[in-house]
Amino acid sequence: MRTAVSVLGIASGVGLIVAMSSLLTSATATANATVALLGGARYEVTVAAADLDRARDAIAGVEGVEGVRRFVEVPVMVDGDQGWLVALEDRGDGVTTRQAQALASTTGVRTGSALPASGRHVFTGPTGEPTVAQIAGRADPELQDRYGGRFAAADLDTALGLRGHAGTETLLVYGQPDAAALAAVAGDADIREASNRVVQARNTINVLFTSLSILGAMGLVVGGFLLFNTMNMTVLDRRHEIASLRALGGSRRTILTGVLAEAATLGAVGSALGLVLGAALARSVIATVPDAFARAIGTPLQTSVPADLLVVAWLLGVATAMASAIVPARRALRIEPLEALRPDVGDPSEHRVTGRLWLIGLGVALFVIPRGQLAVGAAIAGLLCIAAGAAPLITAMTVAVARRLGTSGELAATALKRSPRRVWGTTAVVMVAVAVAVTTTGMAINLRDTSNENLSTTLHTDFWIGTTTGDTIALVGLPPAWTSEFEAIPGVRSVAASTWIPAESGPHIVGISGVYGDSAYPFSRLASDDARAQMAAGDGAIVLKQTALTFDLEVGDVIDIPGATPTLRLPIVAISDAIAPGSGGMINISHDLFATHYGISSFARYEIQLEPDADPAAVREQLDRITATARLPIQTFTGEEFLGDLRRSADQILVLVAMMLLVIVTCAAIALLNTLLASTLERTNEFAALRAIGATKRRILTSVAAEALAIGLTGAILGALAGSAYHAILVRTFRTTTAFDVDYAFSPAAFAAAIITGVAIAAAGAVLPCRRANRLNILDALAR
Repeated sequence: MRTAVSVLGIASGVGLIVAMSSLLTSATATANATVALLGGARYEVTVAAADLDRARDAIAGVEGVEGVRRFVEVPVMVDGDQGWLVALEDRGDGVTTRQAQALASTTGVRTGSALPASGRHVFTGPTGEPTVAQIAGRADPELQDRYGGRFAAADLDTALGLRGHAGTETLLVYGQPDAAALAAVAGDADIREASNRVVQARNTINVLFTSLSILGAMGLVVGGFLLFNTMNMTVLDRRHEIASLRALGGSRRTILTGVLAEAATLGAVGSALGLVLGAALARSVIATVPDAFARAIGTPLQTSVPADLLVVAWLLGVATAMASAIVPARRALRIEPLEALRPDVGDPSEHRVTGRLWLIGLGVALFVIPRGQLAVGAAIAGLLCIAAGAAPLITAMTVAVARRLGTSGELAATALKRSPRRVWGTTAVVMVAVAVAVTTTGMAINLRDTSNENLSTTLHTDFWIGTTTGDTIALVGLPPAWTSEFEAIPGVRSVAASTWIPAESGPHIVGISGVYGDSAYPFSRLASDDARAQMAAGDGAIVLKQTALTFDLEVGDVIDIPGATPTLRLPIVAISDAIAPGSGGMINISHDLFATHYGISSFARYEIQLEPDADPAAVREQLDRITATARLPIQTFTGEEFLGDLRRSADQILVLVAMMLLVIVTCAAIALLNTLLASTLERTNEFAALRAIGATKRRILTSVAAEALAIGLTGAILGALAGSAYHAILVRTFRTTTAFDVDYAFSPAAFAAAIITGVAIAAAGAVLPCRRANRLNILDALAR
């Protein structure tokens, strides 16, 4: 049983590492799949539509250019399904990938696996103008899973007709031209390295990875603790055997090799199981990534668990197992041959007070001193040092808790004192599991509450109109003509609207939002009235704090707005505390400037604010009458409904955290089960003697339950305290490294929930041992 627990512990830790790392590997694979459609292009160049021919000819003449092709990649709605319209000009030069060749050779409209495969359907692009087109079948197999299957590939002429008029065009440049020479002839064009898409995707998802990676690390710590406990008990159980080997001439090296080899074997088997678990968890992790992150990257994430990740995770699991066996191996080396003749005694190392004080001091220093990203790892190491240094204290606390549980508790305390190492190891596992639960749950709740507080500005709008729910970013345009029609409805006080596109700036993706009127979105609404007025007049930009940190910006700085054609430079009039996905944050500008420099005049969402005495039902009827003219699935929400949808996206993070915590808490319960089973076996004669002198089955059961409860309560209380401290460190680190201004709040409810978690672990771990004790046969036990 002890071996199985150790294997499961390592498996859970490795599984969590694989699952969390799949966020980055999936973002990389998804971006690489999109880059493959570019066919090996070195640069993406966005030019004004009116300057297309001149720019193309000039770029083609630059030394090192081997080819120039037009490329279309825009969001599109096919009937009621959102997707992407892609096309690559077929010119027969430059392209080096099979995917790009398949895209360039596409004729008509052909779709991915998530869109209709045939028939006539309504396509609506960024302009908001619907076009009916015939779908000729499925796209080439090389393209089938791109964009999560939500794409329509077409030849260039067909794609341009479905897209409609655009103010900008994209050219792909092949070869190895000098960037400066390219910029010299491209004029005001926006020039980007195609390979930057991969780095941008990783940076975008890294925000989510940073906040969740602690789960993977702590899962592996729990696994290491389980194996440490197993090897400790193995050495203790084999003390006489090891001493006999030493007396017969066995070398210390042979004993050391044996202990480490056993740990490595357990680690190898557990890590192999963890790879299977991790691959399964990875799919669930990617499925729960909020839509906003996928939209910022530009395509739904495709689950990817590459072989190199599996190899690294397996090696990490084996290394953790061997590291966990170092202390038990050293104890084995200290066993002298004469101990084969001695009765069982405690390990003299248990009384080395000085060394333990040094460990506790080091742990406290690691908790308090480090700053920045180093603080996260240092605090984990600090927690382990404190747990190791305070081992006798933790055991004594567990025994003291047991003694407060009545007569049965006194029996449990006696049993606990006989196995101090096992008690400490199990209590430490519960402590770490609860600390992880408190830390990650508290962090997730703080993120959700801060996000919800920011999003509450959406309640300033009475009705929201768009093609998607609030938890999904709408990319397909709504007619700008609706603005005047909505404003003419009796009872409407004002109309606001906005649209959004991702733009590239070096290794980062920056959201560019074009805002009309006084939008209730927090990205601009959290700024002052004066700043919003300056932005609406086209005299400045409002950037998020996240953007300011990434690009080292302050109010008053003049910035080049990414992706604008021709070049747009604006002063920063405010820095908003709102939260947006991706490392580059968001920049808000007036919709007039957005239409001029990005060629998109349509809106993604409309916001309707009513007069105080207006009849909401009558106004909504008029809104529905206007939107019914569109050949799109238009949805209208109240402010409360829209806010609920937005909050659902934030709650997805909590679902992900809960899923990961379940694995860690289950490991802790299994560890406690192992300890209680061992204790029950050791106490068989004791239980039989108690039964023989009149003790009831109930007294035996409550004794086992008290032992479990003492371990669970002690681990829960210590874990809740450690987790609360680590929670504060994690929030502080997150705020300084991501610019998400997360509000730290200690939650008494979360603290109480941690205690309940410890009790639940104790209850789960006590079920089987209690059943075993209950089935004890007195005569058989005494005979043995």
